[in-house]
Amino acid sequence: MIKVGGVYKRIDGEKIKIACDFYSDGNKQTLWYETASEFEDYISVENCNPFFIILFLIAFHNQEDIEFETPVSKRLYYGFTKYLQEIYLLGQDKLKGINVKCELVSTQYEGSGIATAMSLGVDSFYSLLEKNNAFDEITHLALFNAGAFGQYEGEISRRYFNVMKNIVQDLSDELSLPLLWVDTNFNEILNIPFGVTCIYRNIACALLFEKKIGVYYYSNAVPFQDMQVFCDSPEDQELVLSYGLSSESLEVRMSGLFKNRVEKTKAITDFDITKKYLNVCIVTSEYENVNETGGTIENCSKCFKCRRTMVTLDILGELSNYKNVFDLDYYNKNRNRYLAETLYHFYRSKEVFSVEIMNLIREIKFTIPLKVYYYLFIRGLQPILKFLKLK
Repeated sequence: MIKVGGVYKRIDGEKIKIACDFYSDGNKQTLWYETASEFEDYISVENCNPFFIILFLIAFHNQEDIEFETPVSKRLYYGFTKYLQEIYLLGQDKLKGINVKCELVSTQYEGSGIATAMSLGVDSFYSLLEKNNAFDEITHLALFNAGAFGQYEGEISRRYFNVMKNIVQDLSDELSLPLLWVDTNFNEILNIPFGVTCIYRNIACALLFEKKIGVYYYSNAVPFQDMQVFCDSPEDQELVLSYGLSSESLEVRMSGLFKNRVEKTKAITDFDITKKYLNVCIVTSEYENVNETGGTIENCSKCFKCRRTMVTLDILGELSNYKNVFDLDYYNKNRNRYLAETLYHFYRSKEVFSVEIMNLIREIKFTIPLKVYYYLFIRGLQPILKFLKLK
């Protein structure tokens, strides 16, 4: 059984660390969250909601029962143990449900803040744009070091996070919205891939501020009409998962629920600030400009996320407006190859984003240069040649 000690906090100058120790097989480990000390009043140590999510994942993954010393939100507890856990057990022969021992509380802090994640990507900007034109007005931006900055050694991903934090802080200042940032040691203790735990990690960080934040918007990756709930993809299950991750004080809501990536990209082109800050690049160790003293994180214009976004903007006739965030010279030299790659994934596997882009091409009657089909033919030969070489 995993035994979790009480939640405690330590203030060190301008930072505050919220932590708890847990023990498994006699080994002690510490899970912690760190943020600016100015947010101390937003944080509760009377419950362990942010810790409950991560430690439950560890216990379930290890198939161990778990006991918490600090109380847990009744709504969150039932969401996990009677809802999400049962979903995970569907069709699983090797896994069993775990027992959770803890005191349950129904404290409601009634925080009035409305926050959304801001990673500078398409989803983030769409959430901000959508909500500021709806009945909810965003009051806070959020950036969490929860795994998206690479599952490298803690200090490496932390350097990337700190550089990104400085950039998002500039955006936050420009929009006059406070930035709630959180650093964690998830990468050091949670040995489960980020891709399958993304929503859990991010909501755990959001729950740190439930005294202040009453609503947290999470950007869905898959539009509702394309979701396949009974599959292994966490992205298809985000709407379902969001209901089990809320507490009495913080409600998780999905943003852009009926919009696909192309539609979101088109929408944010009306948002001038995206032309200055849009960053869709995959964070990797290739960021040579990131070091201990700072640096910058820019779109590489080469990775699949950059290619996909540039192709979409190109077809929309908006790419030239993003000359400050993408290398358009490099794109123009490789434009036909990038378009061919999109067509290849559409014809070969009906990959979801390539399908969306192809639908856009057909909708606006975008003219595909003839040379693209030459590169498409070459691209199609590659797996065949590779197969023949292996034989």
